[in-house]
Amino acid sequence: MFLRNAVVIHLVMALLCPMLTHAAEQPVEVQGLPFSNGFVFDIPFDGLQQGTAPYDLTRSHDEKTIEQFVTVKQERFVLTGSDKEIRFWGTNLCYTACFPPHDVSDRLAKRLASLGINIVRFHHMDQRRYPGGIWDRDAAVATTPAYRDVNPEHNFVHAKLDAEALDRMDYLIAQLKRRGIRVNLNLKVSREYGTADGFPAAGEDQMIPRRGRGVDMFLPAVIEAQKRYARMILEHVNAYTGMSYAQDPVVAMLEINNENGLVYGWNLGMLDRLPKSWHEALVEQWNQWLQERYHTTAALEKAWGLSLQNQGDGNLLQQAQVKHGLRLSSAKASIDNGEQSGEVESADENRDVMRILVEDKKMSDWRVRYRWTNLELTAAESYVLRLSIRANRQQKLRLTFRRSDDSRKTFRPSHYMDVSEQWQAFEIPFTTPTDLLGNTSQILLGMGYAGLAVEFRDVLLQPSRPTGLMHGEGIDENQQVPWPNKSDLAARNSAFQTDAMAFLRESEIDYWLQMKRFLRDELGCKATVTGTAAGHTTPQIAAASVDFVDTHRYWGGPKFERSRYNRSQWTMKHLAMVNHPATSTIARMSTRRVFGMPFTITEYNHPQPQDYAAEGFPIMAVWGAYQGWQGIFQFAYSHNRQSIEQHGLSGSFFDLSGNPVQLALMPACSTIFRQGAVAKAQGQQAGFVSLEDQLAGQLVRGFPRLVEAVAYDGGVADNAWMTSAIGLARTPQQANGTSSTSMQQPVTWTGHDQQAGRICFTGDQAAGLIGFVKDHPLDLGWIKLVPGNASLNGFAVVMINAVDGQKLGRAGRYLITAVTRCANRDMGWDDQHTTLGTNWGSLPTYAEAVPLQVKLSPQTADVQLYPLNANGSRRAMVVMKQQQYELQTGMHTLWYELVLNTGKP
Repeated sequence: MFLRNAVVIHLVMALLCPMLTHAAEQPVEVQGLPFSNGFVFDIPFDGLQQGTAPYDLTRSHDEKTIEQFVTVKQERFVLTGSDKEIRFWGTNLCYTACFPPHDVSDRLAKRLASLGINIVRFHHMDQRRYPGGIWDRDAAVATTPAYRDVNPEHNFVHAKLDAEALDRMDYLIAQLKRRGIRVNLNLKVSREYGTADGFPAAGEDQMIPRRGRGVDMFLPAVIEAQKRYARMILEHVNAYTGMSYAQDPVVAMLEINNENGLVYGWNLGMLDRLPKSWHEALVEQWNQWLQERYHTTAALEKAWGLSLQNQGDGNLLQQAQVKHGLRLSSAKASIDNGEQSGEVESADENRDVMRILVEDKKMSDWRVRYRWTNLELTAAESYVLRLSIRANRQQKLRLTFRRSDDSRKTFRPSHYMDVSEQWQAFEIPFTTPTDLLGNTSQILLGMGYAGLAVEFRDVLLQPSRPTGLMHGEGIDENQQVPWPNKSDLAARNSAFQTDAMAFLRESEIDYWLQMKRFLRDELGCKATVTGTAAGHTTPQIAAASVDFVDTHRYWGGPKFERSRYNRSQWTMKHLAMVNHPATSTIARMSTRRVFGMPFTITEYNHPQPQDYAAEGFPIMAVWGAYQGWQGIFQFAYSHNRQSIEQHGLSGSFFDLSGNPVQLALMPACSTIFRQGAVAKAQGQQAGFVSLEDQLAGQLVRGFPRLVEAVAYDGGVADNAWMTSAIGLARTPQQANGTSSTSMQQPVTWTGHDQQAGRICFTGDQAAGLIGFVKDHPLDLGWIKLVPGNASLNGFAVVMINAVDGQKLGRAGRYLITAVTRCANRDMGWDDQHTTLGTNWGSLPTYAEAVPLQVKLSPQTADVQLYPLNANGSRRAMVVMKQQQYELQTGMHTLWYELVLNTGKP
C-alpha cells in the first residue's frame, strides 16, 4: 500500500514540477529593493537535506577523526597518529550565542556541519554574568566604581561559573563533536579587573585600560586571575561527553588573550596613567630587568651615557620655507571667524594666539587639521615641539608627525593631548628616522570635532639633546630608573629607547610562555595554543612563544562617528576589494605569516550591509588555499541566542546567521579551502627582520597595530603574494626566494586598474570567478560559464565544485554557486549611500540571482541540470537547448546541480 501511494505521489509531482518551475521563472518584482527580481532563500535552521549536492560537497568524514587530537607539524595542523593535514573553516559564537537552549544546539550543530564548518570559536564568554555570560548569575556586583568607561554591571566578583551556562555550553559542544566540529576556546577576552575582585579603582588622573589590556601581561595578581578562570573552564568535565576540556580532542585550539599585547598596550598609551600600585609594579620589573642585564649603575651609565642637558636653540617653524595653515577635508572651519572651505596656507603664525573654530557637523579629527609642513629636519636627530593650547571644552587632540612625501608614513607615534578650557603647556619630543630626506616632514594638529574652538600659542620646534641616564637614576641600592610614559620616551636617547622596547618585548614573551606552560604542564591541555592576533602582538613574538600565528582582518567595516559601535551614527564605504589588491586584506595578512608555523585568521568579514560583501569569503578561501594557510573563521555567526535562528539581516554588521548569500557560499568556500581545491603556490618569498629593526619598529610606528615588523620589512616585494607564498623567516639563513616553475598560475587577479577587478581560479576539483565578471567566461574546455549582468555593474561570484571527489570534467555531480548580494526592503540609505542608521528595512531578506549561461562542449553529453531549493534539494530539471542552459534570475536560486553522467576519461 505504501509503495503504491509513493509511486502515485511521484507521478503527480512529475506532472506538477514543470508547472511549478515555469511559475518560479516568472519575474516577480518586489518593491523597495535595490535590484529587480529578488527572492527569499532561507537555508533551514536544521541544515541542508542529506544526500543533496551542497550537503555531500562538505562531507569530509570529520566525525571519524574527532577523537584524534590536533597537533602541529611545521606549517600544518595534523591529526595525532597520522600525517593527515586538517585545515579549519570556522565561525565564531559570541556572548549569549555560546549558551543556546538544547533544541537550538541540536539544529545549530546540524546546520553548521552541513555548510562545511568544522570548528567553532567560543568568544566573549567571560565578560558578563549569566544569562549574558558564563559567570555565576548571583555574583556580587561592586558598590564602588572600577574606572572610567566600564559598565558597572561588569564589575562583579569573578569566583564561580554559572551551572546553567556550563550545561548549555557542554551540550552545544557535545552536539558539535557529534557532527565532527571541533572548538577553539578563548580564555581571556573581555572581562574587567574591577574593585569587586579587590583591584584598585582609578584615581582622578589615572586610567585603567578597558578589559585590562596590557596590564594583564605583567601584573602577577591579574595573571593569577586569568589562570583561575582557565582552570575553571579546562578542568570542568562536560556532562555530555564525560571528558574535561583539557583532555577532550574536540578542543583543537586555545587562545590565551584576545587582541592584546604589552607592546601594543604601551604604544596606545595604556600604561601611562596606571594606579600607583600598578605603576610601581611596572617600575619594579623594569629595574629588575636592567639589574639582570647590567648589574651596576656604572655599567648602565656606560651603555646609555650620562646626560646633563636637554635643550636646543632657535625655532624651526620660523624658517622661510615652512608653510602652515588649515588643512580641510570636505569640512568647514574658520580662523577668527573667517570661514575656510579648502586648503589655506596662512601667514598668521606670528600672532600671539591662533584661534580656530570647527564649523563642521561631523566628528573626525582628520577633517580639520592645522599643518606645519616643509619642515627642514635632519635624519636621525632629536627634536622637541612645544606649544600652549586650550579649547572651549574638554577634548582629546592628536598631533601627527609624518613625512610629507607620497608615502605619508608617520615617524613618531601620535601624541594625544587632553585639552580643556585652561591653558596648558605641552612638550613633545621625537626623533627622526635615518632615511628622512630634506624638507619632507610635517606636523598636523587634528581638531575636526563639531563645535570645537581651539586656541594655541607659543609654538616652538627646536633641536634637542636626548638623555640617557639622568643624575640620581641607577640600579644600585636605593636607586631606580623610572619607567617612561610613551610620550616621554622620545626625550631619551636611542640606547635607552632600545632597552625599553626590549624590556616590553621580552616581558610579553615571558607572559605568553608562562601561560602556555600553565596550560600544558599544570592543566595537561592537549590542544594547540596561540596567544593573540598578530597586529596586537608581533609575528616574531608569537613565533617565540606559541604554537601558531593568528591574525584578524576586516574589509570596509562601519566607521562610527561619535562613540564605538553607536548603531545610529556610522558610515560605510562600498569598495569592492577586487579593485584594490595592493591594499587588500590578503596583502596585509600574508605578510604576518611565519614560515615553519601554521597560520590562521580567526576573525574575518566584509561586514554587512556592504554592496560587495559576497566577494570576501570566496577570496579568502582561494587565496588561503594558495598561500597554504591553515584556518579561516567567519566573524561571526551570531552574537546572541536570539540571532542564532533568524532569517535575514536585522541590524548586525557582523552576524551571518541570517545572511542568505554568505550562507549559500559556505559549502563551496569550505571545500576549496579545507580540501585544497586550489593548489598551493610553488614559489616562496621569505623575509627576515633583525631584532634591532623589530625594536625600532615598535618605537617609531605610530598606528598601534603596525608595531610589528612584517615580511615586507624583510625585503619581500609588495606584490609577491600574488605569485608566491610569502611570510617571515625566523633566521637570516631561512630568508629566501624561490620562483614558481609553472607557466600557469592557479589564481589570477586582473582588471583592477580599470576598476573592473576580477579573480579567476582553477583547480582539479573547483574553479570560479569573483568580481566584475560580466561577459568574462570561465572556460574549462568541457564547460563554459558565462555570467550576465547583475545590478552592480556585473559584479558576481560564480563557482563550480566537484561534489563526488572527481576531477573537473569527469563523471559525477557538480555544484554551481552564483551570487551577488542581498538586501531588505526599504533599507534607509542616505543620499550618499553611506549609512542607513538604524533603519535596516523590513524582513524577509531578499537575494539577487546572477543570470548565467552554461555552455557545454559538443563532446559533453548525457547531462542534467537542476536548480536547487534552499535545503539543497532538486527542483525540476532545466531543459538544455543546443548544448546550452540559460539560467535566468527568475529561477530564484543561488545553487544549481549539474550531473555529468559520462565525463572525460
